[in-house]
Amino acid sequence: RATWSHSYDSHTDARNGHTWAEGMIDAWFLTGDARVMDAAIGLGEHITWAMSRNFTRLGTHERSAGWSLVAIMALYRATLDPLYLEAAHRIAAVPLREQKFDDGGAWPHILPRDHAGGHAGARGSNLFLIGVLLSGLAEYHAVTQAPEVRTSILSGARWMLKSWDERAGGWPYSATAEGEPLYAAKSGLNTLVSPAVAY
Repeated sequence: RATWSHSYDSHTDARNGHTWAEGMIDAWFLTGDARVMDAAIGLGEHITWAMSRNFTRLGTHERSAGWSLVAIMALYRATLDPLYLEAAHRIAAVPLREQKFDDGGAWPHILPRDHAGGHAGARGSNLFLIGVLLSGLAEYHAVTQAPEVRTSILSGARWMLKSWDERAGGWPYSATAEGEPLYAAKSGLNTLVSPAVAY
């Protein structure tokens, strides 16, 4: 049996931006292994009762909302438990409230040093983090069809397209609110950026 490797802190809270449930749910559908679905439901309960009720701002790592939305929507589709959809409403409300449609169209902020590409005080967003956030909003939109979520996804995807580099076949790690790259474009993170653009 597994044991906790961390006390309950930022490593184990769903706001840490590293929260996944889809693989566990797929494993349950494919094998019927109750233990793996128990783990997925445990994560869903954490997102529903602990994370989503205290989630009030995106901060500098937008995947905190993105991965949690992807996870809770996977659980909602698997179980149709309305409490999971209510949790998704609470999570989605934060990026919908914070999006800057008149300032590049995404979620610009002063970038942490490791996202700024050597540009002190750079203001913008990290492409893969926005890709994860938009993927979460896309999962939410696929179920709710909420027009404000569609508007949010379109605006965020348009911001991402500003920094696309055709020659490199990819995006930079981060870009300014105006879409100016802060890093050389590469294709390594395309799988986290392109699904939202495709949606």
